[in-house]
Amino acid sequence: MEIDAGRLVLRPIGQDVARALLDGRAPEGVVLADGYPSQFSLEVLEMVAGARPDPGAGYGPYFMVRKADGAVVGEIGAGLDGATAQVGYTVVEPSWGQGYATEALMALLARLLADPEIERVVAETLAGHDASRRVMEKAGMRLHGTRTGEVDGEQAELVVYELPAGPGRTLRRQEASEAVGDLGWRYVLGELRADLPVGSLTEATEVAAVLVASCGDEHGSLRADLRRDRVMLSLQSPAGAAVTPREVALARRITEAAAELGLATDPGVDGRAPRSVQVIEVAIDALDIPAVRPFWKAVLGYTDEPGRTGPEDPLVDPAGQGPAVWFQQMDAPRPQRNRIHLDISVPHDEARRRIQATLAAGGRLTYDAEAPAFWVLADPEGNEACITTWEGRDP
Repeated sequence: MEIDAGRLVLRPIGQDVARALLDGRAPEGVVLADGYPSQFSLEVLEMVAGARPDPGAGYGPYFMVRKADGAVVGEIGAGLDGATAQVGYTVVEPSWGQGYATEALMALLARLLADPEIERVVAETLAGHDASRRVMEKAGMRLHGTRTGEVDGEQAELVVYELPAGPGRTLRRQEASEAVGDLGWRYVLGELRADLPVGSLTEATEVAAVLVASCGDEHGSLRADLRRDRVMLSLQSPAGAAVTPREVALARRITEAAAELGLATDPGVDGRAPRSVQVIEVAIDALDIPAVRPFWKAVLGYTDEPGRTGPEDPLVDPAGQGPAVWFQQMDAPRPQRNRIHLDISVPHDEARRRIQATLAAGGRLTYDAEAPAFWVLADPEGNEACITTWEGRDP
């Protein structure tokens, strides 16, 4: 199965194609980029063709195929050793420095992380290969250690990077965002969000039934709000306010099911939709949060956020309709300012358009020192609201 990877498509390498390339023949439909094949490419092709030992089950290997011209610029794949997946990749030298390896690795990692049987993903490179190390770090992998190994017949120091996996692992914000960005979804405040335009409430009901069926027994992560002109979709782990590899896999399934109906998931960030996907919260400033929280919980009929039941933790609508409420600690009374404000969490690529629209409507920017995590804006009378994104929040 092919994997979409931004400007690339990861396409499985067939045995006949590998043998043809090793024989110096150009298979029909295969275009080679300048510099192809590399030495690593030849080793991959030999393995696929059966001339070199095959490590066994795994993902790929795949050609990295550039969408712009259909040219093969490298390979990537992952072998499995129990619950550990080891990734390897290469890009031909004339195509270095263009971000292809990073896009390919991110796409493959998203697929690996969605596999419930995989608990750990590792990759290694020469200690002095700074470019390859940056690729792994950009993809979210972290340095695990070093080892000495044989490279081209000589002993060399290798660095080992890893990424814990497993279906219940909470994804970092950037991981979640990049895993679904090409699917028409956006990561917003601990959720994956997308809309599907429809022509009627009847169609919305029929579409929703197909999407729920595509999730199988894992539909507990999905929430669908049906309107006469759209189906509004949200994916979040039912165990907590987070996104895991399971939700990424479900987003992919839902997108594919929608495509079979001739529909496309859409975050609405291009200005064509009435608005983009978003999540609204109510923030309440308080000197004594444990004292005021029970009042708001009772008056709104709200409950604790899953996994967060402390005396200062947020409150959520158990029906999933109203905005969440969170409490901001005050260190002194502020009678001259409003003590309740709205946080509007939007896709990272929507924030600046929303801010410009707010300023054009008479608002003013009062604080941006922590952008792009959030901006504070005020109306002509000083009432405040925050535009927030996931960016700038990961460690």
